[in-house]
Amino acid sequence: MRYLLLLVAIILSLSSCSKYAQLIYARPISGMVKADSNYSVYDNDTIRVVYSFWAEKGIMSFMIINKLEVPIYIDWKKSSYISKDEKNDYYAEKEFKTATIKYNSTGSTINWGSIFKNPIVSNTAINSGTSLVSETLVKEERITFLPPHSYIFKGSYQIVHDRKGITLIKENTRDTVMDSKKAKVTSVNTNALIFRNFLTYSITDKFEKEYYVDNAFCINKVVTIKDKYFSYVVTTGNKRELVYPYFNPNRFYLRDLDKSSNY
Repeated sequence: MRYLLLLVAIILSLSSCSKYAQLIYARPISGMVKADSNYSVYDNDTIRVVYSFWAEKGIMSFMIINKLEVPIYIDWKKSSYISKDEKNDYYAEKEFKTATIKYNSTGSTINWGSIFKNPIVSNTAINSGTSLVSETLVKEERITFLPPHSYIFKGSYQIVHDRKGITLIKENTRDTVMDSKKAKVTSVNTNALIFRNFLTYSITDKFEKEYYVDNAFCINKVVTIKDKYFSYVVTTGNKRELVYPYFNPNRFYLRDLDKSSNY
């Protein structure tokens, strides 16, 4: 009997140490933003804006593509990331270090240059030791000159600012299975976390006439899984790859959450 009690205590102790990850799904609530299985995309006659949120705590990252035969100009001082109606500036008069990285923070490779014609996203990455990183000190650019049929990438501002999980906005919860693993899906009150990307641009450098993009997104679903399922290593010969099976630009994630943060 004593050994049985000891075994139960060990099992309970191990289960209490389990960590969880949350996959947080974002969807557009602006009429002109369309979402497919890969990206959320805004289109008009002048520009295309392509979004990716995949990162720890989420990040507002996007590509702006000039579709015209003439240059366009983006005014970052009149552009902002807006979270719960709070304005966050894209422009500040300062110098900063910019890094060129072959792989992003999760190891997933995004071929931004191919998105305009055919989005290509890989959910695998080579060991971080092979990544190439270089840093340059540059001055903040207020006005971006964007030549015809070219693009610029910007990644700024975390969507969630802590690691406690999305716990106050749930509406209902159900158990499900993802990739043969047990998961918990929670639908979300879409008014609980709304974030926006506001851009000002013109086709003249004097900005005689300005145009605006105001793309809004909300959180509509959270999937909770055991953290050990979030990623895994595949070894082929001498090559080791870290695979992220749930990678998707329309999602972001929180990791290493304890039981109290989990639904």
